[in-house]
Amino acid sequence: MLSVHPGELQPGSGRILNIGDQTKTVAQNLTETLGNMASAAGHPDLASALSKVGASAMKAAMDTAAGIEYLGNQAATAAKQFDQTDEQAKKHVDNAAGGAR
Repeated sequence: MLSVHPGELQPGSGRILNIGDQTKTVAQNLTETLGNMASAAGHPDLASALSKVGASAMKAAMDTAAGIEYLGNQAATAAKQFDQTDEQAKKHVDNAAGGAR
């Protein structure tokens, strides 16, 4: 059974989004490094291969980062919805208790 801890969703969403940002940074650094290696290779086929690997790595990492960002945003939305539902439930309980007096 899955348990949800609403108080952990909002801070957790921030940590998830941070991982997405770190993934983008790593991808950019990797692509830059492979680009520098391609420039310094001195062999056209090796330079071409390194450039292609760099482009593929960047696309894969950015796709991964987009997925991570989506998860982080979904967690933040869920946290907000839990808070709103909790507030509504409290109001209903207060109204019911007030009406029962």
